Amino acid sequence: MNNRESIMNYLAKIYHKGIMEREDKEICKDFDEIMEKMPSVLSMILQNDYLSPVEEGWWKYLYSKSKYYKLKNIAINAFFDCLYL
Repeated sequence: MNNRESIMNYLAKIYHKGIMEREDKEICKDFDEIMEKMPSVLSMILQNDYLSPVEEGWWKYLYSKSKYYKLKNIAINAFFDCLYL
């Protein structure tokens, strides 16, 4: 797991806390706005892996392992690019 993946895991915990405790609504709103701006393929990966995790290996029916990891990397980088704007 690279540094950005670790940070993404941490941000996902903050997102979940905001939803569960109905606090930090701004954080949830910001996440949702970023996800809406991203291409659907990339937002689906972040959604399924971090924000609303589904079963592990969900991507196996859609992508090869190398394609999935490439898209996941692109998705994480795109998310961080939007955070920095």
